[in-house]
Amino acid sequence: MDKLILIVLIIIVVGVLVKMVKKKVKTNIIDETIEEDILLAVEPKNLKVFCSTCGNTEVKSGEVLSIKDSGCFSVKGYTLKGEEVRLNGNQLSWQSSCQVVKFQSVTGTTNCISCTNKTDSKRDVWVKYSNWVTFAWKINFGK
Repeated sequence: MDKLILIVLIIIVVGVLVKMVKKKVKTNIIDETIEEDILLAVEPKNLKVFCSTCGNTEVKSGEVLSIKDSGCFSVKGYTLKGEEVRLNGNQLSWQSSCQVVKFQSVTGTTNCISCTNKTDSKRDVWVKYSNWVTFAWKINFGK
């Protein structure tokens, strides 16, 4: 009889421990999901553009870059305190005032840009996030 009681107690203890572990794992998954949602909910106040074609250097606002054929760029978002925030690529658009400037994609955090008319002209280019935060620069696709 004592052995039977001992076996029942062991089964109860193991059952309780399994429930506690499952609850902890579920809580951690929920916490990670909430943290992910919070990171995506923070909208950038500043954008920074980096040119991978130019050695992954940061592009300055209004700067004129001289690029022969095409240039590849990436964008990062920041809070006013300078903390990096995760950007939703679908909310970031690439634009130009010149019809001859061609983008590999119209949205996304990375893009390659080329020009069908290789003249010595400065082409205005900018990226704009859905909250209207914009970063602009110029590209000279000279011959």
